[in-house]
Amino acid sequence: MIMTELNAEVDRQLDEFTDPIKSAFQEIRDRIDKEEAKLLKLYSGLRRSIYSQTSQKASKIQELNMTKSEIQSGLINPDLDTLKSELLENIEREIEFLQS
Repeated sequence: MIMTELNAEVDRQLDEFTDPIKSAFQEIRDRIDKEEAKLLKLYSGLRRSIYSQTSQKASKIQELNMTKSEIQSGLINPDLDTLKSELLENIEREIEFLQS
């Protein structure tokens, strides 16, 4: 009987000592979970933004390449050689810029 009471008292004192520690660790875990959720949200937004920018660049490059092909094939007035050359140079520069 004395051992049972002694064990119960030891358990009670141990709980008194460990409960605040357990509570503190749980609070830390909760904070970490909250910060992790914020970081995942930021990461997701960043990925969407990068994908969108990459997609827009790819569309612009495709559009410029089509215009370039039209100019080179003569679909755009071949009598304007100077204008064609300048336009081709500008298109090339823009493609290079977008690909960088």
